[in-house]
Amino acid sequence: MVSFDIFDTLITRTTANPCGIFAIMQHVLNTDESYRDISAHIRANFYTLRIHAEELARYNNMAKGEEEVTLKEIYKALAMSGGLTAEVTERLLLLECRIEQENILPIKRNIDLLKEKIKSKERVVLISDMYLPLNVITGILESIDDIFKNITVYVSSD
Repeated sequence: MVSFDIFDTLITRTTANPCGIFAIMQHVLNTDESYRDISAHIRANFYTLRIHAEELARYNNMAKGEEEVTLKEIYKALAMSGGLTAEVTERLLLLECRIEQENILPIKRNIDLLKEKIKSKERVVLISDMYLPLNVITGILESIDDIFKNITVYVSSD
């Protein structure tokens, strides 16, 4: 069996680091009219608030003896600290998933290696130490190449 880590092995973000996604989100929140109903404080400070929400969610989970956090837990922490409604929280979570998808690039040489392993009948699995849910990660992968439709994916947050 051969395992491939997903992020930074098979795919990468267009941003210099994962937090770059939050900077893009902040820009969208401040320029897209459909987000004007979200408080100006959240829109102006989203980058920092999102980073701190993840830290808070991780701290809360560590106190419960859990190592990983999910995206829903991160946004639950953001909602509590930012006083967000359930509807706004869900919109922000969906925006993050969309921005992630829009800012992914394939790492072709590694995808070609994965294809070689499959062609030579080796069992291939994919792993990700990531807060994004399985359905978002598989959606990203399948949008890049159909080869990912039949590969088992393990996500630490699940």
